[in-house]
Amino acid sequence: MTDMKIEINNIKATQEQQAHTLAKEENHHYIIEDRVKSMEQVNTYLENENFELKEQFLRLQTHSMKYNLIFSGITEQDNESKEDTESNVHRLRPRNDGKPRNIIAKFSKYDDHQRVIRVVPAKLRHKSRYSVQQQYPAEINDRRRALVPKLKEFQRARRNAKIVYDQLIVDGQPALKDKNTRLHDVNCGKYNLNGEELYGTMIAEHI
Repeated sequence: MTDMKIEINNIKATQEQQAHTLAKEENHHYIIEDRVKSMEQVNTYLENENFELKEQFLRLQTHSMKYNLIFSGITEQDNESKEDTESNVHRLRPRNDGKPRNIIAKFSKYDDHQRVIRVVPAKLRHKSRYSVQQQYPAEINDRRRALVPKLKEFQRARRNAKIVYDQLIVDGQPALKDKNTRLHDVNCGKYNLNGEELYGTMIAEHI
């Protein structure tokens, strides 16, 4: 009988030890789980911070290009040289399609820049080989280019559609919101990007 009690006590002790070990393991698991969640939160925060910094940088780049227009389709002359143009007008890199290199012009007055933008639609209506467009950073150009098919769809449907910065605006409202991007303020505040429209027949090749 005594031996049986000893055996039972040993079994109880073993069970208690196992229960204690299991509790420690569970607690350790919860600690690891909490740490993983914390790391995920930090990672999400850093990703958001990186995204916002990148977008701010793109907006600053865009603002620095505010006075710039890109002219496409203008034939190059064999004897063309830098001396033939002003210091704020020059050709961009050669194009892959063999067409004349685009010309970038920086206006000293924003009113002159806007005056050119306003007359472009009428002046180039029947001259599809030419286009005049606002200069943007490469990534913004890519975003705008991706919106062109949808822009044309809305225009064919006789909707009031235009591209403002990197957003498609239809009847005064943002029309698309990609799950991998975020809508920007259409007015863009101090960057004065509101009201800028896509003109010409092609997206200008970026620098």
